[in-house]
Amino acid sequence: MFIQSSSVASLVSEASLQAFCAAMNTPVVNIQELDVNPARAAIALCAGEYGETWLVVAVRSLASGEGVIFKYQGDPAEFGSEAAALEAGLSFAEGMGFIFDTDLMVGSESAGRKRAWKIWSSLIAPAGSPGAVEEPADSLGAEEPVESEPEECETLHFVGEIPGIESPHDEGGEEEDRLECEEPDWASHDGISGDGGGWRVNILRSASLSLR
Repeated sequence: MFIQSSSVASLVSEASLQAFCAAMNTPVVNIQELDVNPARAAIALCAGEYGETWLVVAVRSLASGEGVIFKYQGDPAEFGSEAAALEAGLSFAEGMGFIFDTDLMVGSESAGRKRAWKIWSSLIAPAGSPGAVEEPADSLGAEEPVESEPEECETLHFVGEIPGIESPHDEGGEEEDRLECEEPDWASHDGISGDGGGWRVNILRSASLSLR
Protein backbone atom coordinates (compact mmCIF):
# COMPACT_ATOMS: atom_id res chain seq x y z
CA MET A 1 0.00 0.00 0.00
CA PHE A 2 1.17 3.52 -0.83
CA ILE A 3 0.47 6.44 1.46
CA GLN A 4 1.12 10.16 1.09
CA SER A 5 4.40 11.18 2.73
CA SER A 6 6.03 14.57 2.42
CA SER A 7 8.86 13.73 4.82
CA VAL A 8 10.38 11.09 2.55
CA ALA A 9 11.41 13.77 0.05
CA SER A 10 14.26 14.86 2.31
CA LEU A 11 15.59 11.29 2.41
CA VAL A 12 15.93 10.95 -1.35
CA SER A 13 19.31 12.03 -2.74
CA GLU A 14 21.14 11.48 -6.01
CA ALA A 15 23.44 8.93 -4.37
CA SER A 16 20.50 7.01 -2.88
CA LEU A 17 18.82 6.31 -6.25
CA GLN A 18 18.92 2.61 -7.11
CA ALA A 19 16.22 2.40 -9.79
CA PHE A 20 14.14 5.08 -11.51
CA CYS A 21 11.33 5.18 -14.04
CA ALA A 22 9.92 8.43 -15.48
CA ALA A 23 6.46 8.78 -16.98
CA MET A 24 6.38 9.31 -20.73
CA ASN A 25 2.92 10.89 -20.78
CA THR A 26 1.01 13.58 -18.89
CA PRO A 27 -2.50 12.23 -18.26
CA VAL A 28 -5.26 14.12 -16.49
CA VAL A 29 -4.96 12.87 -12.93
CA ASN A 30 -7.96 12.74 -10.63
CA ILE A 31 -6.70 12.13 -7.09
CA GLN A 32 -7.70 13.64 -3.78
CA GLU A 33 -4.32 15.27 -3.15
CA LEU A 34 -4.26 17.37 -6.38
CA ASP A 35 -6.62 19.33 -8.60
CA VAL A 36 -7.87 17.52 -11.68
CA ASN A 37 -5.24 18.44 -14.25
CA PRO A 38 -2.53 16.90 -16.46
CA ALA A 39 0.44 15.75 -14.41
CA ARG A 40 3.92 14.27 -14.57
CA ALA A 41 5.23 11.42 -12.45
CA ALA A 42 8.25 9.28 -11.62
CA ILE A 43 9.00 6.20 -9.52
CA ALA A 44 12.18 5.97 -7.47
CA LEU A 45 13.67 3.12 -5.49
CA CYS A 46 16.17 4.48 -2.97
CA ALA A 47 18.60 2.99 -0.48
CA GLY A 48 20.00 4.63 2.64
CA GLU A 49 23.50 4.27 4.05
CA TYR A 50 22.28 1.88 6.74
CA GLY A 51 20.51 -0.49 4.36
CA GLU A 52 17.04 0.97 4.61
CA THR A 53 15.09 1.31 1.36
CA TRP A 54 12.21 3.46 0.10
CA LEU A 55 9.91 3.05 -2.86
CA VAL A 56 8.34 6.40 -3.73
CA VAL A 57 6.13 7.85 -6.45
CA ALA A 58 6.14 11.60 -7.12
CA VAL A 59 3.27 13.26 -9.00
CA ARG A 60 3.29 16.93 -10.03
CA SER A 61 0.42 18.95 -11.52
CA LEU A 62 1.36 20.80 -14.71
CA ALA A 63 -1.27 23.47 -14.11
CA SER A 64 -0.63 24.47 -10.49
CA GLY A 65 2.89 23.14 -10.00
CA GLU A 66 1.77 21.45 -6.80
CA GLY A 67 3.12 18.00 -6.11
CA VAL A 68 2.55 15.00 -3.91
CA ILE A 69 4.80 12.09 -2.94
CA PHE A 70 3.53 8.60 -2.17
CA LYS A 71 5.63 6.13 -0.20
CA TYR A 72 5.29 2.36 -0.07
CA GLN A 73 4.22 1.60 3.46
CA GLY A 74 6.14 -1.66 3.82
CA ASP A 75 9.76 -2.60 3.21
CA PRO A 76 10.58 -2.75 -0.54
CA ALA A 77 13.17 -5.42 0.24
CA GLU A 78 10.30 -7.87 0.71
CA PHE A 79 9.86 -7.95 -3.08
CA GLY A 80 13.20 -9.69 -3.43
CA SER A 81 14.60 -7.58 -6.28
CA GLU A 82 14.70 -4.04 -7.60
CA ALA A 83 12.71 -5.06 -10.67
CA ALA A 84 9.94 -6.56 -8.56
CA ALA A 85 9.83 -3.46 -6.33
CA LEU A 86 9.54 -1.23 -9.38
CA GLU A 87 6.66 -3.35 -10.61
CA ALA A 88 4.77 -2.54 -7.43
CA GLY A 89 5.34 1.15 -8.02
CA LEU A 90 4.31 0.81 -11.66
CA SER A 91 1.05 -0.89 -10.73
CA PHE A 92 0.20 1.95 -8.36
CA ALA A 93 1.13 4.81 -10.72
CA GLU A 94 -0.33 3.23 -13.85
CA GLY A 95 -3.64 3.17 -12.02
CA MET A 96 -3.55 6.99 -12.32
CA GLY A 97 -3.06 6.77 -16.09
CA PHE A 98 0.72 7.08 -16.37
CA ILE A 99 2.85 5.16 -18.86
CA PHE A 100 6.47 4.69 -17.86
CA ASP A 101 9.80 4.42 -19.61
CA THR A 102 12.28 1.69 -18.71
CA ASP A 103 14.59 1.99 -15.70
CA LEU A 104 17.05 4.82 -16.41
CA MET A 105 19.70 3.16 -14.24
CA VAL A 106 19.97 0.08 -16.43
CA GLY A 107 22.89 0.09 -18.87
CA SER A 108 24.49 3.32 -17.70
CA GLU A 109 24.20 3.74 -13.95
CA SER A 110 26.24 6.95 -13.65
CA ALA A 111 24.61 8.82 -16.54
CA GLY A 112 21.22 7.35 -15.70
CA ARG A 113 21.49 8.52 -12.09
CA LYS A 114 22.24 12.10 -13.21
CA ARG A 115 19.26 12.12 -15.56
CA ALA A 116 17.03 10.56 -12.90
CA TRP A 117 18.05 13.12 -10.28
CA LYS A 118 17.36 15.99 -12.69
CA ILE A 119 13.84 14.68 -13.34
CA TRP A 120 13.19 13.95 -9.66
CA SER A 121 14.39 17.41 -8.60
CA SER A 122 12.03 19.09 -11.05
CA LEU A 123 9.12 17.02 -9.69
CA ILE A 124 9.63 17.85 -6.03
CA ALA A 125 10.79 21.49 -6.37
CA PRO A 126 8.44 24.05 -4.79
CA ALA A 127 5.86 25.48 -7.18
CA GLY A 128 7.20 28.54 -8.99
CA SER A 129 10.84 27.88 -8.07
CA PRO A 130 13.61 27.88 -10.74
CA GLY A 131 14.05 24.14 -10.24
CA ALA A 132 10.45 23.48 -11.18
CA VAL A 133 11.06 23.67 -14.91
CA GLU A 134 8.85 21.18 -16.69
CA GLU A 135 11.03 19.15 -19.04
CA PRO A 136 9.77 15.92 -20.65
CA ALA A 137 11.80 12.93 -19.54
CA ASP A 138 12.34 11.72 -23.12
CA SER A 139 13.98 15.03 -24.11
CA LEU A 140 16.81 14.75 -21.60
CA GLY A 141 20.01 13.72 -23.29
CA ALA A 142 18.40 13.81 -26.73
CA GLU A 143 20.65 14.60 -29.65
CA GLU A 144 20.33 17.90 -31.44
CA PRO A 145 18.70 17.62 -34.87
CA VAL A 146 21.15 17.78 -37.76
CA GLU A 147 20.25 20.02 -40.65
CA SER A 148 20.73 18.43 -44.05
CA GLU A 149 22.95 20.12 -46.58
CA PRO A 150 21.15 21.63 -49.58
CA GLU A 151 21.60 19.79 -52.86
CA GLU A 152 24.13 21.27 -55.19
CA CYS A 153 22.92 22.57 -58.50
CA GLU A 154 24.96 23.41 -61.54
CA THR A 155 24.11 25.47 -64.58
CA LEU A 156 24.92 24.24 -68.07
CA HIS A 157 25.02 26.70 -70.92
CA PHE A 158 24.97 25.35 -74.45
CA VAL A 159 23.76 26.08 -77.92
CA GLY A 160 21.72 23.47 -79.70
CA GLU A 161 18.38 21.77 -79.84
CA ILE A 162 16.45 20.18 -76.99
CA PRO A 163 13.94 17.48 -78.04
CA GLY A 164 10.36 18.72 -77.81
CA ILE A 165 11.29 22.38 -77.26
CA GLU A 166 11.55 24.90 -80.06
CA SER A 167 14.58 27.12 -79.91
CA PRO A 168 13.91 30.88 -79.62
CA HIS A 169 16.65 31.50 -82.20
CA ASP A 170 16.74 31.06 -85.93
CA GLU A 171 17.36 27.61 -87.19
CA GLY A 172 20.66 26.90 -88.80
CA GLY A 173 24.19 27.33 -87.68
CA GLU A 174 26.46 24.73 -86.34
CA GLU A 175 25.45 22.87 -83.22
CA GLU A 176 28.11 23.15 -80.55
CA ASP A 177 26.69 20.80 -77.93
CA ARG A 178 23.75 18.47 -77.52
CA LEU A 179 22.14 17.43 -74.24
CA GLU A 180 21.14 13.81 -73.81
CA CYS A 181 19.10 12.47 -70.88
CA GLU A 182 17.86 8.97 -70.18
CA GLU A 183 14.10 8.81 -70.80
CA PRO A 184 13.66 12.59 -70.79
CA ASP A 185 10.34 14.08 -69.81
CA TRP A 186 9.87 17.40 -71.50
CA ALA A 187 6.24 17.86 -70.43
CA SER A 188 7.41 20.38 -67.87
CA HIS A 189 10.04 22.95 -68.75
CA ASP A 190 10.71 24.09 -65.20
CA GLY A 191 14.33 25.10 -64.78
CA ILE A 192 14.83 25.78 -68.51
CA SER A 193 14.89 29.27 -69.96
CA GLY A 194 16.17 31.01 -73.06
CA ASP A 195 19.16 33.19 -72.34
CA GLY A 196 21.22 35.10 -74.85
CA GLY A 197 22.88 32.73 -77.25
CA GLY A 198 21.15 29.52 -76.18
CA TRP A 199 19.34 27.63 -73.47
CA ARG A 200 20.24 27.77 -69.80
CA VAL A 201 19.35 24.60 -67.92
CA ASN A 202 19.56 24.11 -64.14
CA ILE A 203 20.03 20.46 -63.22
CA LEU A 204 20.75 18.51 -60.01
CA ARG A 205 23.98 16.58 -59.84
CA SER A 206 21.99 13.43 -59.24
CA ALA A 207 20.54 13.60 -62.80
CA SER A 208 21.86 11.02 -65.21
CA LEU A 209 23.07 12.84 -68.33
CA SER A 210 26.04 13.33 -70.57
CA LEU A 211 27.25 15.89 -73.08
CA ARG A 212 28.66 15.06 -76.40
